[in-house]
Formats: sequence, C-alpha cells, structure tokens
Amino acid sequence: TYIGNGIVKYDSIYVFQGDMLLSEPQAISFIETRSGCLSSQLMYWPNNTVYYTFAEGFSKQTAVAQAIAEWQNKTSLIFVNGTGSGNYIEFFHDDDADEPSNWSYVGMQGGKQRLCLTRTCGAGVVMHEIGHAVGLIHEHCRNDRDSYVTIHYDNIKEDKEHNFNKYPSGTITDI
Repeated sequence: TYIGNGIVKYDSIYVFQGDMLLSEPQAISFIETRSGCLSSQLMYWPNNTVYYTFAEGFSKQTAVAQAIAEWQNKTSLIFVNGTGSGNYIEFFHDDDADEPSNWSYVGMQGGKQRLCLTRTCGAGVVMHEIGHAVGLIHEHCRNDRDSYVTIHYDNIKEDKEHNFNKYPSGTITDI
C-alpha cells in the first residue's frame, strides 16, 4: 500500500524509494514531517565500524569485498567480518521473493540487520546498498538536484514517479 512521500508499506515493512527499508519510527517521522528521515531517527555505526556476516548460501562475497574496499579507501568507515557487539549487517539473497531486488535499511538498526542482494548484482550495487546501511539516502531527491541532473519522467516506470520526489529545502543535511 502506498502511504505517501515515496513510502510503500508491505505488511509491517516500510519501503522508501524502492530499495531503502525504514523502521516504523523513521517512516512515521518522514510522513509526519514531509521530509527526509530525521537525523534523530537515524543511528550511525559506533566508532565508524560496521560489522558484517554472510548468510548461508550467500554467493556475492567477492562483490561485497570490492565494495567494502571502496568504502574503506574513500571514507573513515571500517568494516569487520563478524558480529561485533551484536550490531551487524547480514548480507543475504532472498530466493523466495517473487521479484528479486536489492535493498537495505537506512542507518544502523540495532542487532542483526539484513541487507538483500540479488545473485546477479555487482560491486556498484553493493556499494549503493551499503551506503543506505550507513545512513545515506538517494542523491537524486536532493532539493537542489535540478541544478545538477535532469529527471526524464517519461523514462520512469508507471507508479514509480514518487521515487523521484525532491526533499523539501532544509530537511536534508548535505555531507
């Protein structure tokens, strides 16, 4: 069910702009403020350290390693294979999904946090989804995006236009 501001609810899951999963408090704050996820609803990884594991049968370890290398080379983030103090990402494939897709929660959720990748994705997609897991949202929805890119709405699938709504001015902090 489409509930507004680019959020679709499936049972108890809130999907934002097609590939970002929101916690219920994040979704509610977004709907109530008509803005991006409020920073008060976003948890960052302590000490810039992201722990991760692989689910049984996960086959994209090489793509994950390539993506992690890029994140570590270009940011202050550190990725450690393991569960750490209990907050970690588990990379997995959702082979039971009707339509395979890539998705991640936004920011650290606490406990085991699943990040879904298709069996055909490459390192670029993994980098993108890790970006969501560390708290980043889509650049193409920034309020100033029209100064940098042109959105060709004719090329957007029907009923997916909401994935290109801009965040209101002043609601997103540029980093």
